[in-house]
Amino acid sequence: MNNYNPDIHHRHSFRLQGYDYSQEGLYFVTICVQNMKCIFGNIINGEIILNENGKIIISCCKQIEQQNPHILFHIYCIMPNHFHAIIEITTPRRGGSRTPSQQ
Repeated sequence: MNNYNPDIHHRHSFRLQGYDYSQEGLYFVTICVQNMKCIFGNIINGEIILNENGKIIISCCKQIEQQNPHILFHIYCIMPNHFHAIIEITTPRRGGSRTPSQQ
């Protein structure tokens, strides 16, 4: 069950209104685990020790690059309950992002 209520939580999007995110460029992406559960690993002595779920993220990043030569992961950081990446789109894609005319 989704407990998100826009009248209470007042979340807002960081996306630029009308911007086509399928354009060439560098994008900073953060993906958080629902309810902030630590499912990717643990911090031990200041270092992340990835579990199987955390290792799957690495595998998926490599697979995305292999299957999509126009996408590059420049750097990524896996934390116990979230994941950061700087992703580059090197050539524009058509139809890959919702634009105001498609919404």
